[in-house]
Amino acid sequence: MSADQAASLKYGVPQPFQFEAPSAWLTRLACAQGVGELDELMHFLGLPTQGDLDWHLQGEALDGLRQRCHLPPSSFAVSSRLMEGVALSGMGPHKLLLSGEDGKARFRFCPCCLAERRLPYLDIHWRFACWRWCPIHDTVLQDACPDCEALVQHPCLIESTRAGRAGHASLSRCIFCSGRLAGLPVQQLARECLQSLGRVERLWLKNGQATVAALYKQYFKLRGKWHIIQGLGGEYGLLVGFGSRRIDRKLKAWRLTRQFLAEDSHPAN
Repeated sequence: MSADQAASLKYGVPQPFQFEAPSAWLTRLACAQGVGELDELMHFLGLPTQGDLDWHLQGEALDGLRQRCHLPPSSFAVSSRLMEGVALSGMGPHKLLLSGEDGKARFRFCPCCLAERRLPYLDIHWRFACWRWCPIHDTVLQDACPDCEALVQHPCLIESTRAGRAGHASLSRCIFCSGRLAGLPVQQLARECLQSLGRVERLWLKNGQATVAALYKQYFKLRGKWHIIQGLGGEYGLLVGFGSRRIDRKLKAWRLTRQFLAEDSHPAN
């Protein structure tokens, strides 16, 4: 591939879904193109090989990707709007977006959403640290693969992973152990997680959804008054920041108790 050829990348390009995260879409693109190295695709598209691609892909960078891949102007409009809100809020991506140690995009996920999609994909709002709950299925989003506890990170070259070698080139599979992220036990776990939380924690979950909506609309209503998004930083900790840590502690304690009870009900001979 060469930079001059980039504008002609129009075959085997998957169409993005409305709420799809660009970083996860690039995993699907690499799979469709059959490239041998992910960095090769990044260079071809004029994208950085390090850092947060969802944050990078806004403005001119996103326009360049659309042109090189012959995507319609509306592609990744939701993601772009959210990143604009992140920039205007003044809090920055490091506080608002989930990421791995290498800076790659990290996702929570709703196993029920993944199970229902004919072609699984990852939503851009699943990247936000405050988005912990799926309002469609009334379930708590999962943090990692239930089998190996590996975090969900993208983009990646899925053919080179264990899931890819096993023939599971799908975003509904863990790339490390090939386990199902959308299996029935995972869906049941997601629903049980919600039941383990109290009224206050559930309010924080809904505040997280409202916070992402505020970033998209770039204004929010609080205590009966409307505010521009630049004022969100002063309210973020009270709305969802402290609650996120409390939810994590409560879910961890519940899972450990659940695991202990399951092992205790099947004692070794």
